[in-house]
This record gives sequence, C-alpha cells and structure tokens, in this order.
Amino acid sequence: MAEQRQRLPPPAECQSPVEGRWRAHVFDENYRDWHMFTLEVHVVEGNPKALRGFIQVEGWAGGPKDEQPPPCQGRTHFTGHMTAEGSYENGLIRFSGTAFTLDKVLCGGHIGYALDNFSGTIDPKTQEFQSVNDDHNRGEQATVFRRIGCFSDVDDHGPAVKVTPPPLFPEVKRAAGCNCGP
Repeated sequence: MAEQRQRLPPPAECQSPVEGRWRAHVFDENYRDWHMFTLEVHVVEGNPKALRGFIQVEGWAGGPKDEQPPPCQGRTHFTGHMTAEGSYENGLIRFSGTAFTLDKVLCGGHIGYALDNFSGTIDPKTQEFQSVNDDHNRGEQATVFRRIGCFSDVDDHGPAVKVTPPPLFPEVKRAAGCNCGP
C-alpha cells in the first residue's frame, strides 16, 4: 500500500466526506500490468447513502518500473470508463462499475474488461479510500485511492469569476471616408 501512495497526487479536502474525484495507480505483479483509476463519486440527491458516478480506467502492460505507459512494442494500452453506483454509510464505501465502455486502444490488443467493484473505508485525515477491488476475475486486490478534487460552486481550477461587460459607449459619428479614430 505504501508504494501505491507514493504515486498519488496530494490530497484535496472537500466539504463532503465522500464526494469528489479519487485516484488510484496500481501495479499487478501477477498479471504484469498497471491500472490508473479515477472515480467520480456523487451523492444521489435525496438519498445521502446512495452514490452514483463514473470510473475511468487507463491500463497498460509493463513491469514494476513502468509507472507510465511504456512504448507500445506489441504491449496493451487502453482507456475506458464505467458508469458506477454504490453506497456510503459510517465511513464505509462501496462503488461498483455497472457498464464498461472501451474508449480507445492506444496499442496492442484488448479482449475485454471485468467491471471493477471497490469497497472499503475512507480515512478523513489522509483523504484516502483504502479499498479492495473484486472484479470477479482477478480476485481481490488492495487498492488505495486518494481524493484529488472536489465538486462545489468553486471548481478544481479556482473560484468562479463573474465577468461584467464594459459599459456601452455612444456611437461616434464619423464623416464619410474618414479613417480618423473615435
């Protein structure tokens, strides 16, 4: 888990205990591949225990030192996303893919993808979601997410700026053929 934490961006502190963007960057020694997951978690309006959102995934074949996708050379590298739903209660979160869409095969081939099912606890002090991913294919895999962004009236790029248009200036009448400024 410590090696996963080292690859993650700094945490974002949000008002909601669960909403936001969460990132994980995981190497699977058994399959010799990497996955970078980004969860976009929203609380369902009117039901504070229900969650909905998306899971984005980028995956590539490589060894332990290939934290970023290596040159193709016949290796697999793809991106995709899943619609997702789940629940949050007393610090326990479950967030599972419901349908997968392959966005792009960047190199190599891609055969299919098993839906991810993350469950675990959120530590508000570290803004981490310590989960187990059970995709019903590879078995349970420890996955650490860190919250990297919030949803609010202030987006991830800073506070909203209200732009006031300049006052209208009266039209200046010019003599015909005159190219003489205002």
